[in-house]
Amino acid sequence: MGMRWMRRNKIKAAAATAVVTGALVMAFALATLMFGGSEATARADAPVDTPSVDVPEYVAPTAEPTAIDQPTGIPAAPGGAPTFAGAGANTLKGLDGKGGIVGIPKHRITLSLTSPGPIAYVGYIVPTSLDNSTGTVKDLGTSWSMTTIGYGPPDYAQMFSLAGPTGVPITCTITVDGRVTEKRTTTGPYDQLFCQG
Repeated sequence: MGMRWMRRNKIKAAAATAVVTGALVMAFALATLMFGGSEATARADAPVDTPSVDVPEYVAPTAEPTAIDQPTGIPAAPGGAPTFAGAGANTLKGLDGKGGIVGIPKHRITLSLTSPGPIAYVGYIVPTSLDNSTGTVKDLGTSWSMTTIGYGPPDYAQMFSLAGPTGVPITCTITVDGRVTEKRTTTGPYDQLFCQG
């Protein structure tokens, strides 16, 4: 069947043969370039000259970091403590700081809840407070209040609570630097209370 096809399709057969022959010639030329011509046909038992490669010596990590020398003219870390090699190590002394809030305005924030009846719980978030950023308080009685310091621009706080089955109202108030920024009151049984200010 292959010979019959070739006799009927002489031009296609010649083209296919030319493509296969060209591919073989290209493969041979590429092999000659890659393996260096006559060296590719050298005897198998002939010595091969391989270039030397410097491989760094493996040093096992230690349990304690290793101190590195300070460059000349650069002061040591505060208190004369050495700097250590490793991830994030710095050999240069940075600016003295007091954390991420330096230069950001601070505000006195007061959160409060009041109700004529008992309050089951309150949840609060003051993301920029350093001492009271989040919390949940249960069995509050008829009132609850907390004051903290927050930083940066508004909004400074959120509060969450829920009225009981009798619908006794609960009022939340958020005060920033003595100014009320949010005040809301529940309006019925199981009414959700959300304040943000």
